[in-house]
Amino acid sequence: MLILYFSAINVPKYFYNVTSNLYLSSDETVEATLYEKNSSTLIFRGTYTLPANSPIVITSHFVNYTIIFSSTSPFMISIDFLDYTFQAYNMSGFYAKITNIGPSPTRLYGLWLLSSTYARRINTSTWLEPGSSQTFSVNLSVSSISEIRAITTTRVNIFRISVKPPTLTAAPGPGGGRAYSKFMITSYIQTIAGPVSSKQLFVATVQNTGNASGTVVIQVWDSNGNLVNSTQATIPAGGSATMSLYVTLPSTPGTYTWAVKTYNLNTGRYDDEKTLTVSVYGELIKNGDFSQDRAYWTLESPWSIDTSLQLARINLANPGNINASLSQNFTVSSVVTLTQLKLYYYMDANPPGQVNSLQLVISIESGSTTLWSQTINWNQNNNPAQGNYNAQPSIRLAPGTYTLRIKALLNVQKNLNQVDIRVDNVSLLATP
Repeated sequence: MLILYFSAINVPKYFYNVTSNLYLSSDETVEATLYEKNSSTLIFRGTYTLPANSPIVITSHFVNYTIIFSSTSPFMISIDFLDYTFQAYNMSGFYAKITNIGPSPTRLYGLWLLSSTYARRINTSTWLEPGSSQTFSVNLSVSSISEIRAITTTRVNIFRISVKPPTLTAAPGPGGGRAYSKFMITSYIQTIAGPVSSKQLFVATVQNTGNASGTVVIQVWDSNGNLVNSTQATIPAGGSATMSLYVTLPSTPGTYTWAVKTYNLNTGRYDDEKTLTVSVYGELIKNGDFSQDRAYWTLESPWSIDTSLQLARINLANPGNINASLSQNFTVSSVVTLTQLKLYYYMDANPPGQVNSLQLVISIESGSTTLWSQTINWNQNNNPAQGNYNAQPSIRLAPGTYTLRIKALLNVQKNLNQVDIRVDNVSLLATP
């Protein structure tokens, strides 16, 4: 048995049919003028309109080209390469290598090179042992030959060949050719805020602006270049997907700039990148859920800690007027802004008609000075009253010690049977 191998005598020094497809987009409507450089001459090829945020493809048939952009407004241009295509021709000949892959020696008498119009013989008289080879130099274009016949002692080995000029494609752009996927972030949560080390939801919508289906990985990176989390989706050409994932905020309060990127699994490259502002709040209140009983809190009677419910509570039968505080001192070591105050409250009085007023007064104090205060009033028509209280104090605090005070005020008309006041899940957040 014989086997035939081909190789070029010389590597082609020039190319034919060079095509470069460029993917262009802009944030404003601009005009793009294409010039192709042939030797030292610039040849005008056409003017194209690039609508804002609507990518188009411009094709150049020369390796060297110039594009001039113009607009009446400032603009930013994004250029990517879909593909480069070259057709290369070998005109200088080729090598034909004949190898005996059979178990026995055979005698090779020659080669016939055939085309549709002629036949050419190369004579030889060589014994080929199993595994041995003979190489012939042929000064003909390989694309002009349709058949090679190797003549041996026992048979004629016919190798029918069909050689076309090779198409060499290099693709520095998405997809590697005209079928590609490209993923752009069209909308996303631009600011995430929360307490230190908390988990927060991030959501982004990604569109495949290419012309082939592909898989995208959306990644969130922190300001130190660490991958925080990622998720992926397969999106058809022209389609969109809303993707969500949870991120864990830093353990130190502050404002950070993170990055959101789309990684194209089909091309192995990043297609788009956006910035994400992360605001991390420090928790100033300790034991806000009262899981450690009365630790860190100062309770004025009749406030107490209900250990079974794990909350602060005033629960009295036949009460009189009440003016009592639940408070905690907190210290800030640097200038901070109070951003959010939250707590759960519950107020119930029976019978409701025997109460003139029932209130929770929430305040932030510096010594004897009240810096901020709000009141939750009990409505006799809504008995009991409960809910999650949420306020944004927006107070700038200098380093020092301050007090969060929650005061219960009850004014009884007469003969009140029962009062029940509860506070839980107290949180005070601050950011530098």
